[in-house]
Amino acid sequence: MSTSQTRAQLENGAQGIAYRAEQLAEVTTLLHCGLTLWVPDDRVRKTIRNALIESALVNARALAWFFTRESDVNTSMFLCNWEDDVVTLAGEVIGPVSRHLGHATTGSKEGERQPGEWPIPELAVALVRGLARFVLGLDGRSKSYELSWFTPSPVDTYRDFMALNPISSPTKVSDNPSVGRLTKALQQHLRSEDLRVP
Repeated sequence: MSTSQTRAQLENGAQGIAYRAEQLAEVTTLLHCGLTLWVPDDRVRKTIRNALIESALVNARALAWFFTRESDVNTSMFLCNWEDDVVTLAGEVIGPVSRHLGHATTGSKEGERQPGEWPIPELAVALVRGLARFVLGLDGRSKSYELSWFTPSPVDTYRDFMALNPISSPTKVSDNPSVGRLTKALQQHLRSEDLRVP
């Protein structure tokens, strides 16, 4: 475990990453689990939908950075050598999300379609579940951190989210090469996982 952070910094980091997981789950619920916003203007509805998509992607990337140790808030702050399948998967998330998040890319020389449908439900299930497993793997007797700092509880967030069956309909694979590869990787990962609450 890294010792360069104070207890206050560790607590802030734990709360921040737990918040990202909750936001990813809640935005996914708004986008894909049948909850709709009643807005009479199609332009406003489209703008709100796009903002929710970007919010989901920002939160997914923050969780991916946490797992891959590419952020100042990361797994090594709490467990030096934590390993899990979600670490490899998170590495596959960062590139496509970062590349398309600004929607201002020229793409490859051959030309590249806009991302189309993002695999947001699959991102949410994989990453929120990964954080729940991480927190369950922490030492409850640690003198360096407290499990209660991960608030809201990633385990509760995952359980409540899965009760909505967010991946009952798999996301259609995008024609965009990088987003399509990400969707396939996430769907393959989730097929191989036991998705019950850890």
